[in-house]
Amino acid sequence: MMRLERIKLSGFKSFVDPTTVYFPSNLVGIVGPNGCGKSNVIDAVRWVMGESSAKMLRGESMADVIFNGSSGRQPLAVASIELIFDNQDGGAGGEYAAFEQIAVKRQVARDGQSTYFLNGARCRRRDIQDLFLGTGLGPRSYAIIEQGMISRIIEARPEELRLFLEEAAGISKYKERRRETENRMRHTQENLDRLNDLRDEVGKQLQHLERQAAAAAKYTQLRSDEQRLDLELKALRWRALDADVQALTQRLTEAETQGAAGEAEQQRLAAELDAQREAYKLAAAACNTIQGRYYALGAEIARTEQAIRFATEERTRRESELARLDHELQAADAHLERDRTRLSEIEQALAVDEPALALAEAELSSATAALAELETQLHTWEVEWDDFNTAAAHPAEQAQLERARLNVLEQNQQHDRERQRRLAEERERLDDSDTLEQLETLSEREAVLDERIERLEAERDSVLEMLAEEDAAVRTLAEALNQVRTRIREGKGRLAALTALQDSALADTDSERRAWLARHGLSDAARLIEQLHVTAGWERAVELRLGAAMRAVPVAALDAVIDANEPLPPGLVVLETAAATADVAQAADRQRLAQQVRSRWPIGELLGPVQTVADLRTALAQRHTLSADAVLITPDGIEIGRHWLRVPAPDGAVGVLERAESIAALEAELTALTAEEAERLDAEAEHRDARAEAEQRRQALASELATLERERSALRAEISSARTQAAHQAERRRVLAGEWAELEQQLHAALAEMEDTRERLHTWLEDIETLATRRTALEQERSRLRTQVENTREQVRSGREQAQTLRIRVESNRTACAATQQQQGRAQSQQQQVHERRAELLAALEEGVEPLLEQREQLDAQRAQQQAVADELQQALAQRDALDAAISELEQARQHTEQALHDQQRGLERVRLEQQERLVRQRTLEEALAALSASPSAVLAALDPSATESAWQDALTKIAARIQRLGAVNLAAVDEFQAHSERKSYLDTQHADISQALATLEQAIRKIDRETRQRFKTTFDQVDQSFRQLFPRLFGGGQASLQLTDADLLEAGVSVMAQPPGKRNASIHLLSGGEKALTAVALVFAIFQLNPAPFCMLDEVDAPLDDANVGRFCDLVRSMSERVQFIFISHNKVTMEIAEHLMGVTMHEPGVSRLVSVDVEAAVRLATQNGVVAA
Repeated sequence: MMRLERIKLSGFKSFVDPTTVYFPSNLVGIVGPNGCGKSNVIDAVRWVMGESSAKMLRGESMADVIFNGSSGRQPLAVASIELIFDNQDGGAGGEYAAFEQIAVKRQVARDGQSTYFLNGARCRRRDIQDLFLGTGLGPRSYAIIEQGMISRIIEARPEELRLFLEEAAGISKYKERRRETENRMRHTQENLDRLNDLRDEVGKQLQHLERQAAAAAKYTQLRSDEQRLDLELKALRWRALDADVQALTQRLTEAETQGAAGEAEQQRLAAELDAQREAYKLAAAACNTIQGRYYALGAEIARTEQAIRFATEERTRRESELARLDHELQAADAHLERDRTRLSEIEQALAVDEPALALAEAELSSATAALAELETQLHTWEVEWDDFNTAAAHPAEQAQLERARLNVLEQNQQHDRERQRRLAEERERLDDSDTLEQLETLSEREAVLDERIERLEAERDSVLEMLAEEDAAVRTLAEALNQVRTRIREGKGRLAALTALQDSALADTDSERRAWLARHGLSDAARLIEQLHVTAGWERAVELRLGAAMRAVPVAALDAVIDANEPLPPGLVVLETAAATADVAQAADRQRLAQQVRSRWPIGELLGPVQTVADLRTALAQRHTLSADAVLITPDGIEIGRHWLRVPAPDGAVGVLERAESIAALEAELTALTAEEAERLDAEAEHRDARAEAEQRRQALASELATLERERSALRAEISSARTQAAHQAERRRVLAGEWAELEQQLHAALAEMEDTRERLHTWLEDIETLATRRTALEQERSRLRTQVENTREQVRSGREQAQTLRIRVESNRTACAATQQQQGRAQSQQQQVHERRAELLAALEEGVEPLLEQREQLDAQRAQQQAVADELQQALAQRDALDAAISELEQARQHTEQALHDQQRGLERVRLEQQERLVRQRTLEEALAALSASPSAVLAALDPSATESAWQDALTKIAARIQRLGAVNLAAVDEFQAHSERKSYLDTQHADISQALATLEQAIRKIDRETRQRFKTTFDQVDQSFRQLFPRLFGGGQASLQLTDADLLEAGVSVMAQPPGKRNASIHLLSGGEKALTAVALVFAIFQLNPAPFCMLDEVDAPLDDANVGRFCDLVRSMSERVQFIFISHNKVTMEIAEHLMGVTMHEPGVSRLVSVDVEAAVRLATQNGVVAA
């Protein structure tokens, strides 16, 4: 099993200086006051194992683990932690089992980016986690229990508690592999779902594309007709717009003539209006002048009235102020008399208090001087006492420090010598010859694999080329097959149409004729046309000659079906099949029409004596040789007698024989096409079989290549591992040499420092004995000085109170005397000012009488002048109003004329806009036609003159409606159909491959689940058994067990049932804090008994326990330390006693943690030698 040997801290939280924490035994205690940084050691271990949450490290960001500075130090930029494990028994496993030491290091900078190292080589965080998977170690494992975590373990949810058992069972790595497999399965299933969606979509598209191809042709024709009608409709619209433009031009000319007359009238009225406005301006100016004079007189009158009011008010105010001043003079005389009396009383009191105050202050000054002298003597003693204490404490502290330093140096010397021995052994074991030989063998195997893979890749490329050729052939055949199927489909369509037309043409629609045939049992009898085979080119002539006889019904004898007394239906033709054909004379160079027809029925009489000629010119040349009843006929059906000619009229019913021949030809063509389709299908099947064989070979090659690639990857991994191991060995040898030299230097330095430390310790002990006598003399002097100081202080306090009372009374009287004197002076000054103001007011009242009389006379004269100006203003206003009325009349006439002219202009503008709108539309149509390489005149010339825009619009609307009914038409449907077919085939292949891969992953999941269930069940049972044994041991009785919350071992949570002695609690939550802590300890130690981690860190786990429980806890820890390395933090002395090695964390410098290590057994031996019992 690996064992934690030491931790190197640098810049991590409060450990600013490089610090190495050694763990020489299985019971190491870390002690120190609160806040000194003890828990930072555990945080460091958690952090280096891959903790990614800053919150779990008591920070807000990962940069918070870097030393952030203190009052005397600057912040650091980098923090690093390195864990060194002793792996002599190969407990690490894997490629690291051969290393005696494993070093795990993590470094972080201020940017928050972490770097990991494994034995000096840079690695990933995942590599660190993989190294500790299944060992019980991890950033949040049960091996590291922080403050408060012990109770959270026991109160955790069943799902969280299960994680500890999984780590103990070693199935955490299985869960990691299962999670990766599930992720791959999820991604594979997502790919499969997307692929299924694609396959469904492509399938649906294939169904639609075949129907869309048929609609494409019809759409193309309709679009052509639509474009033609649209072109002609644009031309018709252009013609209509041209007529509108001509009419609007005529209207525009007439409107412009009317507008010129209106503008002349407007100008006349404007000139007359300007003359009247000029006269109005003159009249208005005269009015304004007179009005200004009127307003000026009004202002002068207002100023005069204001002056009179002001003079009157000022006289009244002065009279009131004179009466007020007389009253104030009387009050001032009375107030002065009262102040003189108060001032005399105050002067008498001051004469008594001031001598008494001087005497009291003299006595206080004397007592204060005596107190200052005594306090100076006491302060001098205190300084001397502090210096003595400092001098006395320093030797004791230094002696203790020298003892501890000597102990640490001896321990480090022992540790370094042990480390030198192990380094020598490891250096002897590091031999890389086997590794180099293994590298050579692996390289030869890699070369062989590379050659095989290269050969298979060449064969695979050849098979891929063959697949491409077969795919091209299949595509070519598929295209040809599609063309054949298109022709078959089109032929079947034409055949169905011709057959429908033929059936319609041959259908007997006469009900009377059908009834007659049914009565004689001839309804299902064959018709003559079904037995005719006409020479090519003569179908029309034969059909015209036979006419309705083509539907003739065959009978054995006419007498058997024809009754002379029975009415016959019109159009009935009955042919006696047993009749002999009579010979008809014919010219030697001409044939009868009957010779162009082959039938097993006699039809010569039906065709008559009709002879055939090649064309009309020949018939006209030979007609003179004909007998009277002879007839010539051309292939077009033109009949010529000796003296007559008959051209057949157009008849839609004619063409039955031609249609029958077409039907026969189509049937033959369809037969040939069907045979060709079968041949191409066979050829396509052969190519597809060849492609399938090539694909099978490709898959076999791909599988073999994949196997070889995996083998090569594994081989390369072995080569990389061997190279890494060789590099590690070389690096390790270099590191060992450096460590050996460093240890030699440390040993020499330690020996010298130990000798110096012993000398300093002897000196400090002598100083401690000398200082004891000096302490007694200083203590006696302190008692004497303190008694004298207290007595003198009481005298000073009493004198200060008496002097303060007198001082307050004297100052109060002096303040009152000064205030009374100031108030008396102010009153006399105010009295003088009142006398002066009273004289001024009397003089002003006498001077203001005469000016007031003069202002009233001036006011009367101004009012008379204002009345005269008002009369003159009235006359000027009347003249101005008359001119204003004349201007209003002219303005109304001008506005009326302008309105009429404006209406004409608006009408004219409307006509212009309408004309412009027609011209724009006309030019737009011309541009549209020009874009189609046409002109309005050319299109109109080719149109019927009677063509109308509405008729063409209706026709265009109907075609657009037909196109609309077609819906969306895919003109590239055939090409898209082929492309989608190929894509569907490719997607089907992918679907099969992905389904196979998914099945493989599901099988791997089932295997992992099976192994996980087995391991978890075994671990659960063993931990439960250990828990049942440890719980009574810690509690001195009681019972406890583990329970599963579900039958499914993959998902079941784990709950804890614990009942201390004498309790029957139903829930773990009813226990006290100490009971929960002990229960959690029992559970954690039960896990350790099953799968002990390399070490266990406990941070103040014993805090909630009493002394009795702490004792049982310590006994259990001590017993388990035989197999497990314990590192614990504690403030409890009982717990400290079990430690074989104590490390003290101090913070002598604020914010900076330092380490002091003590070997407890060595310390006990040292204390015994000095006669001191150490606690």
